[in-house]
Order: sequence, then structure tokens, then C-alpha cells
Amino acid sequence: MSVYKEGFYAIHTIGSAQRQVYPDAADFGAPTKRGDRLWNLAKQAVDTYLIEGTRKVERYATGRTCTAVIGLMNEGLERGEPGYGKELKFEIEFVSAKLKNYDGFLTVRELT
Repeated sequence: MSVYKEGFYAIHTIGSAQRQVYPDAADFGAPTKRGDRLWNLAKQAVDTYLIEGTRKVERYATGRTCTAVIGLMNEGLERGEPGYGKELKFEIEFVSAKLKNYDGFLTVRELT
């Protein structure tokens, strides 16, 4: 099993669950609740693959935003192919929000 397979699985699962959060706003993400499957996938990915110095927490009157950048190695290519062994960076962001049955939402995006 690839060392980074769990990280890519977390990114794919969270990314697949993303949707428009509010019908009248541009917020986009995967609704999550502390301790649920998406929350735990994001936590495990950040705990395992965090790029040091990239975790930030912003607190404001109505909640908080937590952002972290993780690094995953592209091992899906054959040795010698362009891009083999290249580190791919993804940002995982949690925004607290008052949603019915949820604590907030997660967003993942690939950084270039």
C-alpha cells in the first residue's frame, strides 16, 4: 500500500462531498460535524501530512476558520514518467457555521 494513499483518499472523499452550503451564497464545502467521517478524514490527513508552518486559525465574532496545507507524493505514475515523485499540495479548510445538524464545512483545493 502506498504511503500517501490515505491522504489522496481523504482529499477525494471530502472533495466529492462538497456542495453549495447556503442556497443564497457562494459558500462551497462539505458539511461536517465534530467526530463524523469527514471530520476524522480531514484530521488524519492534517495530522499525518501537514507541511510545517502552514496551519492557521483565524477567530472572529461568529466563529473560526482553520486552514492547513498538506503535501502528498504522486506515486501513481511509473518511475521515470514526468511528475513521478512530485509533491502535490492541497489546502484543507474548515469554516465553522451554524448549519442544521453540522458544526461547519470543509473545503479542499489543490495548490499549484
